[in-house]
Amino acid sequence: WILGHVVATRCLILPLVGQTSIWSEDLVNSYKRYGSKDVTAPFDEIVHGFSESYERLVQGLEGLTDDVLASPVPNSPSNDPNDTVASLLVTIAFHESYHIGQVGVLRRIVGKEGVIK
Repeated sequence: WILGHVVATRCLILPLVGQTSIWSEDLVNSYKRYGSKDVTAPFDEIVHGFSESYERLVQGLEGLTDDVLASPVPNSPSNDPNDTVASLLVTIAFHESYHIGQVGVLRRIVGKEGVIK
């Protein structure tokens, strides 16, 4: 679920960087905090979504201008009227690193070797 949550969060910010979401709204909503969980994706689809959303995010970030970065976010997740695309991207970077750290711990719990040695 955690990896799906990361992909869903990326899907929500992809339009801010000029890219389209890779998942349906229903699937994204299932991986939001307090989401419905009615629709879930198979693990392989989540892994593919993680890679695909990364590629789109990088493409979108490469094309951002200073004006876009300084523009206000239409629907700030924190309801901050001063939230800009740049400030939201910083928040998303922290959010993602937090959850990827959780994935690293969970890998160890289920007996997988750590990726970083």
